[in-house]
Amino acid sequence: MVTDNKQTSHDLVKSESSPNSPFRLVMIIAGMIFSFELVTMLVINFIFQKHHITNLAQYAPEMFLDSTLLLMLLSPWIYLFIYRPLNRQLKESIQTSLALKDSEEQYRAIFNEARDGIVLINTVTGEIAKCNPEFERQTGREEQGLKNMKIWELRPPEKTEAARSKFREIKEKGSGGSGKLEFMRPDSTIVPIEFTSKVISLHGNEYLQSISRDISERIRAEESLTQKSRHIQQILDALPCFAMLLNSNRVVVASNKVAREGGAYPGKRCFATLAKSDSPCPWCRADLALKSGEFQHIQTWGHSIYWDTYWIPLESDLYLHFAFDITANKKAEDRVLESLREKEVLLAEIHHRVKNNMAIIAALMNLQFSKTNDEQTKAMFQATYNRIRSMALVHEKLYQHKDLSSIDFGGYVKDLISDLVFSYGMVDKNVELKLDIDDITLGLDALIPCGLIMNELVSNSLEYAFEDTEAPEIAISLKGNGKGKAVLSISDNGKGFPGDMDTNNPGTLGLRLVNHLAAQLGGEASFIRGSGTEIKISFSAD
Repeated sequence: MVTDNKQTSHDLVKSESSPNSPFRLVMIIAGMIFSFELVTMLVINFIFQKHHITNLAQYAPEMFLDSTLLLMLLSPWIYLFIYRPLNRQLKESIQTSLALKDSEEQYRAIFNEARDGIVLINTVTGEIAKCNPEFERQTGREEQGLKNMKIWELRPPEKTEAARSKFREIKEKGSGGSGKLEFMRPDSTIVPIEFTSKVISLHGNEYLQSISRDISERIRAEESLTQKSRHIQQILDALPCFAMLLNSNRVVVASNKVAREGGAYPGKRCFATLAKSDSPCPWCRADLALKSGEFQHIQTWGHSIYWDTYWIPLESDLYLHFAFDITANKKAEDRVLESLREKEVLLAEIHHRVKNNMAIIAALMNLQFSKTNDEQTKAMFQATYNRIRSMALVHEKLYQHKDLSSIDFGGYVKDLISDLVFSYGMVDKNVELKLDIDDITLGLDALIPCGLIMNELVSNSLEYAFEDTEAPEIAISLKGNGKGKAVLSISDNGKGFPGDMDTNNPGTLGLRLVNHLAAQLGGEASFIRGSGTEIKISFSAD
């Protein structure tokens, strides 16, 4: 069958052998006419013999009557056994012909609209007998140009002979096959395809029916994926740590060079190849990372190696596992800590020895104090002793504290005031000490000046301020202002400084020393007169 110069493989099948072909219908109708004429001749012959007719005109009425009666008798049998079967077969033939036509149209539509290329190749000559539009697109040629063209002529020149040999092999085996090959278009464009083929028989001839699919996009996608995978692998290999990409079953999907050297090859379970275990490592955080969607981090130790380990969850139940060998860092850290401990011991010993040396100096001065009878000299020895004691107490607190760079300032103040109260014989006076100390860390450079300032001012209060005071109080506060500054405040409820005293240029050594120490702290002493005495010093706490 030929329609619009487009011929399908159905067209290659001749219709003479079909039981529902028009030729068959013609034969059926001719048989019906022949059968009716035969019956009519038999009836007429019977009548002639019955009446011994020689003159047809003479016996025409009788013959007509007999023939009419005979036909009336035979007509039901003719209808039942001749006309009805032939009519039914004729209807079936027409319906079959229409169904065949619909089937051919559907096949032609599928053939022409198929997204895969379809081609029929003569197995004897290798010539293309028929192809669909998709095959035309794949080869870059129209059907008229493809007809009678050898199938191997569509291949690149360097592969033509191999294609011819392959076709001979198929011809000898009498079977098809599948695989991948390349077509070369007239513009030299190469089109990769994959195909399946089989040998079929049409009208007594054998054809190789091949179905081909253009896989250019797939190859480009695969190449892109391969390139991305190669880039990922290069990135992993460039990492100086142990790196693996794993799935939720802890099967290695990809690993870098460091991991592969440890045996972590793709396709293997990490715990089986690395830990030689049948179950995940007890410290593994992979499940937690996948469940929470947040990276996990721990430090582990094994086989004399310290690892800094990370689990980073990704999509599709995958996660990255990084492990950094921090053995060298850990050993260096241990050495630093050991050195720091040694220095702390040495520093504590230094503070202890300084404290002892100052205690010796204070003891010597105390001996001199006991051997003099001059009250003014005794006062000088007592003041100096207290100053030395305040400095020694700082060193004592430092070596007793865990942190050798700071002390418990509140405890230091209590001990210092207790020593001064005892030194000035004020135990019976029940001097009340009020402290308001913030949690501020002061270095040694600030601790000793603050201690000396408190020593001078508290000594002054104990010696001069509480002669007529029934309930003496001393208040000391150390506050931070949040900007790296600290304010030291010392006050009492005694009689206060004389009204004519110049605080900027006081006449006493103790107050001059307070101004100098405040300047050493980077601050300035403010003297506040009123009910008692208050001195504030603002300085840097850094």
